[in-house]
Amino acid sequence: GTLRGITLERNRIAEWTNPKVSPLRCGLQGIFIAGYLQDLKIRNNLIMVTAWHGIAVYGGTNVEITHNTVVHPDGLTDRKPWIRIEPGRDGRISENILIANNIATAVKSGKGGIQGLKTANNMTPTNMKGEFNSLMTGDMELSQRARSIDAGSAEFTTTETDILGAPRIKGRAPDAGAFESW
Repeated sequence: GTLRGITLERNRIAEWTNPKVSPLRCGLQGIFIAGYLQDLKIRNNLIMVTAWHGIAVYGGTNVEITHNTVVHPDGLTDRKPWIRIEPGRDGRISENILIANNIATAVKSGKGGIQGLKTANNMTPTNMKGEFNSLMTGDMELSQRARSIDAGSAEFTTTETDILGAPRIKGRAPDAGAFESW
């Protein structure tokens, strides 16, 4: 079947907030959907995980992934976590996909089975720690020197507010990621 009209918005997914060693600690995925979806919106989410799938959709039509912040909690920038779109596991193509105005370690898509993919204004910083006030303490608002400030495009901004409910465009353009600053 097909799920229709789902919006995942303003979520905070943090793999682990306690530095102590624990048998419960694991490599957490963020938002991972492997089923066919129509009119799916994933926006204004903060995802701090160490596994591959920060945001991954395997099968969908009219999918919008905008203004998310997807980072490794240690600030690593070596491939994961990523934003990824793939065809459905049942073989159906994914079509009419927008991935824009995000901050992520990587943005990836399947080599085949994708039609109408548009990616724009996604930031993949080489210094994640410099983008945020304090990645180590979880203060993920953009620092004053962040490259993501005004790096988004109003054309791909589909919500008027950020993850905190603040107006989305405060400067000359929207910021990339879940937080709008300054």
